[in-house]
Amino acid sequence: SCLSISFGQLYEVPFNQKVEKSDLILEGKVTSQRQVLIEEIPYTLNSIEVVKLLKGSPTLKSEVQVLTFGGNVNGERVFSAHTLTLRIGDEGVFFLTKQRNGIDDSDCYQVYSEKQGYYRERFNGRTKELISQFSTFQGRNTFYKELGLHYSEEGFQMESEKDNCLQFRIEPANTSSVE
Repeated sequence: SCLSISFGQLYEVPFNQKVEKSDLILEGKVTSQRQVLIEEIPYTLNSIEVVKLLKGSPTLKSEVQVLTFGGNVNGERVFSAHTLTLRIGDEGVFFLTKQRNGIDDSDCYQVYSEKQGYYRERFNGRTKELISQFSTFQGRNTFYKELGLHYSEEGFQMESEKDNCLQFRIEPANTSSVE
């Protein structure tokens, strides 16, 4: 069984506010999770492997802890529809603020603006997108540009200047998952 808790109205948080308010912005991957109780309320402590640091301390360790609301308690799952739920293996860009309540860990963070502060990569059939609850970026170039950073992913290239019908994308191949 499960229990759903809602805390209030949901509104869109502007991208520039997420950037400004975040202590860290990083590309990362959820590698492990454990359940914790803070004042009898269940949370999940997610270990995030830092793949690339986009904003924050250059002395950051290779892994940070990210606290999310909800978890499994006594065989029941507790969650809220408006809060972020992560799974082991989730990858994306995380906008993080320092966690200041309940956890004694200097490397513990929370996702700023919940679901809106996590962008996952999705292939839409034609291109890769970075998507969050209220916003979508067409590829990492667009996302990084909005952050004020440069990204080296190749954009669309024209086959011929005379024929605009054929467009293709050049990007690095991920051969680690090819069998």
